[in-house]
Amino acid sequence: MAVDSSLTMIAQARDRGVPRGVVADGHRLPFAAGQFDGAWADRVLQHVVEPGRVLDDLLRVVRPGGRVALADPDYDTQVLDINDQELARRVLRFRADAGLRNGALAHRHAGLLAARGLHDITAEARTLVVRDPLAADHVMGLRT
Repeated sequence: MAVDSSLTMIAQARDRGVPRGVVADGHRLPFAAGQFDGAWADRVLQHVVEPGRVLDDLLRVVRPGGRVALADPDYDTQVLDINDQELARRVLRFRADAGLRNGALAHRHAGLLAARGLHDITAEARTLVVRDPLAADHVMGLRT
């Protein structure tokens, strides 16, 4: 099942084989407590107004002992491998600070989960290296 605030994204999920989609706000998921064995929030917390509330509601709908996976890019750890490193730093700083609501939240995912009493937390960090200056706009959504 897919949940997104956008009908367009739910349609994309269906086109990719997800059998059921629900248009809903992540701050108020329309499901009973403990309804799911697990949940995966992929590139969600970076965009929402109140990531803690979204995480709380996500945890509410997962049964005790269930699994939760969070995945977001962390613009504080990305690399733009271009000749003009001053420009690269400005672009990455913009993405981390101004380009998204929570562009550097990913490095805090494990702490957010631990603060909510979760145990057995695994965090895996990967650095995205963008080497093609022409791809930087597409990969980092600079025009938007």
